[in-house]
Amino acid sequence: MAAKPFVAKYPKRVKAILEETEKADVWAKSNIKEAATLLSPQLGIDVATLEEVLQRSPVGIQPIKPDVVAYQQQVADTFYQLKLLPEPVRVEEVAQVSNE
Repeated sequence: MAAKPFVAKYPKRVKAILEETEKADVWAKSNIKEAATLLSPQLGIDVATLEEVLQRSPVGIQPIKPDVVAYQQQVADTFYQLKLLPEPVRVEEVAQVSNE
């Protein structure tokens, strides 16, 4: 996700970031053991768990779908109720949703 003003101001940078993220994701999916080994110390998650996560995750950048926005809204509402957020967040206002 990126802030809409940032995307509007720097569309080429956002495109480059997305392209490189896609390349890294494809590499990680093709090199699961190595990717898990590299990520483990950074994330504090053991290699075996990361391997399983990488095997189960889809390849590439996925569009944000309405069900994801609904789930994220539930999380945001819970965080607000727990006073972890100072004000309510409207996820639909910032998410660029794909209905594909």
